Amino acid sequence: ALRVIGVSLANNHAMDFGKTAYQDMVRELQRNGIRIIGRGEYADFERFRLFGFTDIDNSPEPKRDLLYRSDMDAAFQAAPGSGLPLFAFLHWGDEYSEDFDARQDILRGELLEKGIELIVGSHSHRSSRLRCDRSSCVVPSLGNFLFDQKGSHVSGHMLKVTFFPQGTYSVTELPLE
Repeated sequence: ALRVIGVSLANNHAMDFGKTAYQDMVRELQRNGIRIIGRGEYADFERFRLFGFTDIDNSPEPKRDLLYRSDMDAAFQAAPGSGLPLFAFLHWGDEYSEDFDARQDILRGELLEKGIELIVGSHSHRSSRLRCDRSSCVVPSLGNFLFDQKGSHVSGHMLKVTFFPQGTYSVTELPLE
């Protein structure tokens, strides 16, 4: 009903229930026509290419600072030129933070150097404001969409990307109530 066509599994919760549950989830998503973007992978959609990266993992124990320039280089080298705008979904940062930390600034800079035009962050459980300049847009975190947390310390929003016939697009924030 949500018309989901793709999902990033590059996040710290993907393996919470183990490898078998992860594989079952992937099969079920694919059976329903939903494309999977795993860690360091990409998928081409009709009007954009989406990369999935994570800097955080919980399995087998919590780890941080997992994304390296070499990981990004490998992902981009595996992706032949398409002429599509490049977007990245990035799982990063600190929980309940609305802003970038020093590490996120470094990763953001490296992705922008690679030609990424839109970086969509997640992990903090708190939504952040969209920040755009003439060549790119970044949102540190969309916050929560479907999650079992409630309270004033969490929030969420979605992004709406509208594509126009001449190949341009606009990005709009949609708060979740």
